[in-house]
Amino acid sequence: MPESKQAISVIQQLVPQLVLQDLNPLLDDMRWIKTPYEIELMRKSCKIGAEGVKEAIKGTRPGMYEYELEAVARFVYAKLGARGDAFRPIVASGPNTTIWHYSANNRQMNDGDVVYMDYGADYEYYTSDVTRTWPVSGRFTPEQEKMYGCILEVRETVIAAMKPGVTIGNLQDVAEEVYKIHGFYKEFLAIGRSIGHTVGISVHDVLSSDRKRPFEAGVHLRLEDTVLITSRGADNMTAGAPAVVEEIYALIRQKALGANYQ
Repeated sequence: MPESKQAISVIQQLVPQLVLQDLNPLLDDMRWIKTPYEIELMRKSCKIGAEGVKEAIKGTRPGMYEYELEAVARFVYAKLGARGDAFRPIVASGPNTTIWHYSANNRQMNDGDVVYMDYGADYEYYTSDVTRTWPVSGRFTPEQEKMYGCILEVRETVIAAMKPGVTIGNLQDVAEEVYKIHGFYKEFLAIGRSIGHTVGISVHDVLSSDRKRPFEAGVHLRLEDTVLITSRGADNMTAGAPAVVEEIYALIRQKALGANYQ
């Protein structure tokens, strides 16, 4: 930050004997490994985040607008005690699913579309990040179901492989094999073999190539969870938002939170 550099320069001029050091490496290490207290805050944030997305899936139908789903999740977050959004929500349907970090959320959804919600809650300054993809009409087309089956298997396989000592490169290799089996290897390369990012005080927290990270997978149909790595393996803290196809179909058949106002 220019202001910070200017302030440091002034301090050095006023107190030349003072030794100044960059604390970012130390702070980054502190943010990497969560304390038990931080983990409990993140569990709460993840529970709220997953519940909001789960509620948004209910009653989805053609003719609704993307922002209606956003409103449902935001209401749930507020009702369950979140400070607010962890980040600007993404509710992308139809052609908008190909726009990375789309945020207009103003398209009317049509029969045959898929929609995904990428959202998270901020609870006591700790964030969650969860993405679910579902069919607007209530059922995936055969091609959509083929793609969804691939990313669902990637999700399950990568989470199962997460444990202390496993690197991002290891997880990328695990995901790569699944994409190859399903015929979506080129798509995996097109997204830079991306499988995730860190989460904490910021939804995209401090980075390091040799650390363990929460993950995400996508080929314009996306699933994303916030995962804690423990000595016992992976703990999916956003599992409260269903991802299995039949569970999603069952949610869509339920009454929407805003059904009385349609």
